[in-house]
Amino acid sequence: MQDILIVVDYLRKQLGITAEYHCAGYPQTEEEFLNNVNWIIGVDEENVCLFGDEKLISWQQIQQYKDVAFASFALDLLRVERNKLLKDTDWWAVPDRTMSSEQIAYRQALRDLPANSTPTLNSRSELDKSSVNWPIKPQ
Repeated sequence: MQDILIVVDYLRKQLGITAEYHCAGYPQTEEEFLNNVNWIIGVDEENVCLFGDEKLISWQQIQQYKDVAFASFALDLLRVERNKLLKDTDWWAVPDRTMSSEQIAYRQALRDLPANSTPTLNSRSELDKSSVNWPIKPQ
């Protein structure tokens, strides 16, 4: 099962929740989620976290938004990989060098990947690189 904390982080961003949370383990069920995800409401005078009883995100919200959260996370990971590949070829575009048409097309294909791809996550919540049609780097 995919990592529920990906959904929690997605919902925090979408709902504008600024509170941090502490999670014991990797909850996979509603019971584990309710028992192991605790929202930090402040710190005491010794800088120890204080936890509130209120659940800022419900299990129902997690179930409702998990597919879109995983898709969003996969796109984020795609962009990270794409940016690495672009950075590796930045030297092609220095002012005193002329890129070949193949190099220009490769870099454009990399920039277009997020719009032209539907990446997925593997069972370890990592980008499944085989789910992306990566352009072939020219020589």
